[in-house]
Amino acid sequence: MKTLVLANHKGGVGKSAVATLLAQYCVRQEHRVLAIDLDHQRNFSEPLIRSKRAEIAATTSDLLLSSDTARVPSGGFVLVPAGDPLLALERQPALHTPFARNLGNLLKSVDDRFDVCLIDTHPNPDIRLIAALATADFVVAPIQLNQEAIDGVRALLHHQRVGIHKIKAVLNPRLTLIGLLPTLVEPSGRISRDWSSAISR
Repeated sequence: MKTLVLANHKGGVGKSAVATLLAQYCVRQEHRVLAIDLDHQRNFSEPLIRSKRAEIAATTSDLLLSSDTARVPSGGFVLVPAGDPLLALERQPALHTPFARNLGNLLKSVDDRFDVCLIDTHPNPDIRLIAALATADFVVAPIQLNQEAIDGVRALLHHQRVGIHKIKAVLNPRLTLIGLLPTLVEPSGRISRDWSSAISR
């Protein structure tokens, strides 16, 4: 199983939309997909629940971190939805290492039952993002073409606690940034001109 995290320290850049589209695409390619929503806003969970295409796990994603007995069912397309207790995890710093370990152990336990695991994250640099990056193979950073989103990527790369470079050096040497994925690109105007100019250099 390969694990891909969608991450950016800027909200509203399309992480959940990209995660949803990737999940549906992977299922259509006949991959066994485990979808995990670590964002309490549930923007990854809700579209998949409404689609009625995914089997909804009885457990919520907070338990994948806070419990060492959490389990997910086998299946071709399984969603572990977000739960409100995700908000409380950051306020338990003494348990952060066990939280990350629990998620890692859970993913190892289902390695032969799924081909792809997609994890949607929220923008704040907290234990949820650390745990996801510490267990992932790959990360993709969706961005809008504006300075705020670029600043979010800069923080994602270089944050002292939860930056990709830090996680790769200390916790997960196999973590690979696939790249930036522009979303909501305007077909005309200054943004598209600036982007075209930047990529032609």
